[in-house]
Amino acid sequence: MRWVHIGIGAIIAAYVYSPWGSLPLFQLAVQAIVLPSVILSGLWLWKGHLLRKMVPLLFIATLPAFTPVNSETTTASLTVDVKGLTKKGILYVGLYTPANKFAELSDSFKTVTISITNQTEALATFTDLPPGEYAIAIYQDTNGNKKLDTNLFGYPKEPFGFSNNVKPKLSAPGFTDCRVTLSGNKTITINPLD
Repeated sequence: MRWVHIGIGAIIAAYVYSPWGSLPLFQLAVQAIVLPSVILSGLWLWKGHLLRKMVPLLFIATLPAFTPVNSETTTASLTVDVKGLTKKGILYVGLYTPANKFAELSDSFKTVTISITNQTEALATFTDLPPGEYAIAIYQDTNGNKKLDTNLFGYPKEPFGFSNNVKPKLSAPGFTDCRVTLSGNKTITINPLD
């Protein structure tokens, strides 16, 4: 260690007393590598007996900083596989939390729109979702008026559907009927009703 310290000192002397000190690359090497090395080796020579006792403690103290954090449970994705599409139009897939007014597209937590031309199946993926309860409502706008058309009694005239493939009886289902618990990545299938 003593010879390393002496060798590094010679490089610093060359930096100070030779014309190499004016070279930018040599200046950077001395300032960023050589000078810190001579300081550390000098400390080691001076207080090495104490530093040898502290190295294991420093290693143990800094170990948590290098331990990877398990981020798998912080967010997840929910993929909605809509099968059985028979018409052309825009498919709206709305994701709802308990705080949203379920099945109201304007109040969805997140929305994915997909243009349907010839396909009979479409995938919508919602990413970066915290674990919890969600519900899905879909409808397909077949006439391009950006709303779900209903008949005189309020029943949809365009394809629609809900998570858990809940079929409405007298009114639209509630959030609890359609809820999906998300604790990791999940794929659900919805078959639209006509």
